[in-house]
Amino acid sequence: MNYKYIDAEELRKNFLISEGKGYIIPEFKRQLTQIVEDVLKKYRMTSELDRKILCWSSLKDVCVFWIHINPKKYDNPFPYFTEITKRSLAKNYNKNIPDLRIEYYREQRKEKLNKINASKTSVIS
Repeated sequence: MNYKYIDAEELRKNFLISEGKGYIIPEFKRQLTQIVEDVLKKYRMTSELDRKILCWSSLKDVCVFWIHINPKKYDNPFPYFTEITKRSLAKNYNKNIPDLRIEYYREQRKEKLNKINASKTSVIS
């Protein structure tokens, strides 16, 4: 898929069209998917499967809550969808991947201990 920046006016237009029709049109879905994927790039995952799990669960949440934005109050829906995505990622990460997070911290701790032990042995030698 070719990367295309999301234009705020186009996002708003597609949101209003989707709101009028009562369902998410394909172009609006593509934009929501791109928002989720772009926010997800800022997170470091332990595996590709974790990334896919978080991407789809967050996209599901965005598709559920998209209708709650008030178009009269917000001219630009982009920050609203980005915030929903961030909160959803945090919620789903804590819910679905806590064991992996613990394992990640254990690995970091082992690496630090190995560095400390290596520096001690080099001083003794």
